[in-house]
Amino acid sequence: MAYSLSQIAEWVDGVVKGDASHQVTSIASLEKATQSDLAFYSDIKYADLVAQSSAGVIVTSDSLVAKCVGNVIEVAQPHLAYALIAQKMTEQQFSPGIHPSAVIAESADIHSSAHVAANVSIGKRVSIGASAVIGPNCVLDDDVVIGENTHLVASVTVVSKSQLGQRCLVHPGSVIGSDGFGNVRDGQRWVKIPQLGRVMIGNDVEIGACCAIDCGALDDTQIHDGVKLDNHIHVAHNCVIGENTAIAANTGIAGSTKIGANCTIAGMVGIIGHLEIADGTHVSATSTVTKTIRKAGAYTGTIPVQNHDEWRKNVARLKQLDDMARRIKALEKALADKD
Repeated sequence: MAYSLSQIAEWVDGVVKGDASHQVTSIASLEKATQSDLAFYSDIKYADLVAQSSAGVIVTSDSLVAKCVGNVIEVAQPHLAYALIAQKMTEQQFSPGIHPSAVIAESADIHSSAHVAANVSIGKRVSIGASAVIGPNCVLDDDVVIGENTHLVASVTVVSKSQLGQRCLVHPGSVIGSDGFGNVRDGQRWVKIPQLGRVMIGNDVEIGACCAIDCGALDDTQIHDGVKLDNHIHVAHNCVIGENTAIAANTGIAGSTKIGANCTIAGMVGIIGHLEIADGTHVSATSTVTKTIRKAGAYTGTIPVQNHDEWRKNVARLKQLDDMARRIKALEKALADKD
């Protein structure tokens, strides 16, 4: 599909400098773009590429527009504009309807505008909202709720009583509402504790591929509006993740942890259970969070595994390093003055 530069500029509150009627059909890099492509320029270090680019239009900021030749769409934030334009130009269209191979309980309520793909299984009393897309091989257990315009890409399992809000996106292989890890010892064996809570997911949440979000033990596991989860993330039972928090791949969050709003958790972070992380906190990659974080800021740190008693002693010493360093400096100064 072709889009005029004036149409694209409207999407991002941009200003066209050049031929507003020129049309482009796709997005490409500065090096490979042709006259039918749109390219982005947000860093002065790529000025040489801009000068050589054959792009039909370049989207850039007012501070960089002087480096461009040809058509330009000037925007306040080129990177954000890229995201918005790419969303519009790559938006998939799904026809309403249910594939003949889908298996659907009679009591399910599926909106007439929803799209249900091949080999989908939908249980009793499931509710699917307007313009929702249930991709191939998805499984929706009994009493699941899927909000308007939510898209389960493929092979997603949503376990009984879980709820997803509007405009969510769930990538292939993820499981929502799997049992939490609850067991109790009976002598030499483990006895399973039934997990009776739900998973409640807000609006505009994105869940990457192969994530596992466990249902609550009694209360609900909660993922609030605007949360973004990368691939291969485990959210254990009764966790709460606040609005607009983003979590990178391979992070594990133990049960009953509460993460605040607008946090960023980098890749391969381990967070133990029953603690809280304040709004606006950043945790660096591969860090291990073992205590509640009450004050927003950036936190980093991990220690290789060792004997527990030895680890406790070493950590106690680490906390004293700053004080020890001051004392050593004072002692050195005293010795120097004595000499």
